Amino acid sequence: IKAIRDGRETRPEPPVGLRATVAGPVVRLSWSGDASPLVAAYLVYRSPADAEDWRLVSNRLRRPEATDTLRHVASGTYRYRVEAVSY
Repeated sequence: IKAIRDGRETRPEPPVGLRATVAGPVVRLSWSGDASPLVAAYLVYRSPADAEDWRLVSNRLRRPEATDTLRHVASGTYRYRVEAVSY
């Protein structure tokens, strides 16, 4: 995903410092995001820890935080990935 600014292609900086807090079937995520106006939203993906099966779990987030409820998800260990996007 790219944006054009002053005739140059630019991309938002990737989010850093992803943290997860688990309380039962609820995972609360937070991260540090790019304060640039290039960031239109964040996308959050989840994958089983032992696979590369990334599934979109939250999209169009405006703030650097998300909540994932693990209903209807097999028990196990999961990984999360966050992307900053511009439109």
